Amino acid sequence: MSSFFSSLTSVLEKWGLPWQADVDNRIVRLSISGQNAFYNLCFYIDESHRLLQLFTLVPIVIPEGCRPAIAETIARINWGLPVGRFEMHHEDGELRFQLGFLVDGDELNTKMVSSFLGASLTYVDKYISAIHGVVYANELPSDAINAVECGPR
Repeated sequence: MSSFFSSLTSVLEKWGLPWQADVDNRIVRLSISGQNAFYNLCFYIDESHRLLQLFTLVPIVIPEGCRPAIAETIARINWGLPVGRFEMHHEDGELRFQLGFLVDGDELNTKMVSSFLGASLTYVDKYISAIHGVVYANELPSDAINAVECGPR
């Protein structure tokens, strides 16, 4: 087991978060509740490139007819994000938030993991209502995002 893997799982254990490991594929999975939804997360560790990635799955499959509007929605959201990005698989409608960074040093510490997890959950939890607005309320992407960022009109 790699030092990144060990240090990541140690932090998760310290916080009392249950996780599952796929050591062969260097993946750690966990589920966590945000303010607006329950999320499945997947850490991917690429120690050879000193890369840690976190994929936060948005708990909605985008219906085929909504995918063009959601593609516009996530393009608009991504434009203003300082880190990370939303991604949609156009074939099956899977939606996720991807965040990655290059690790400086030999192991991950609590502050790194906390910042990483916090940023991902903050963005997903913030924008899930805009995504729901576009899918379920037929809102325009710009209106749904404005409602999240500025409050309802």
